[in-house]
Amino acid sequence: MSEPARGTGLASTAARNSFATVAVRLSNLLVGMILTPFLLHGIGPELYGVLVVTSSTYDYLSLLRGGVGGALRRFVTLYHHAGEHEKARQYYAAGFWWAGLLRGGIFLIGLVLAAPLTGFLRVSAASRADCALGIALLITGTVILDT
Repeated sequence: MSEPARGTGLASTAARNSFATVAVRLSNLLVGMILTPFLLHGIGPELYGVLVVTSSTYDYLSLLRGGVGGALRRFVTLYHHAGEHEKARQYYAAGFWWAGLLRGGIFLIGLVLAAPLTGFLRVSAASRADCALGIALLITGTVILDT
């Protein structure tokens, strides 16, 4: 029985994926460190605070997904590599629709929270409507682009 060619096994795939994940996280950290001073200077401390709180709020809301995507991704991978492509497809389809449903819920909650969040943050009355719209747009963009 022949062994698989070097670099094509599951361990090598896992190592490449791990390195890619670390690289993405480091690049996100680096971009955040570089962009923060520019953003703070460009939009001011009040709006920067709104941006950070909105981002944190979305992160907390995304906990409502409960890890469904990661759990289903595992089964898609297992069944795909086991040659059971129909089962892998079913898990993928279930994950796709559940993720969409949960994202829709997060989107609606985010929109409902947009106006009260500006009051909680004590945003000046003159810019409260603009901030609520900005929060709604940030939540919308994040829901669309989040994987």
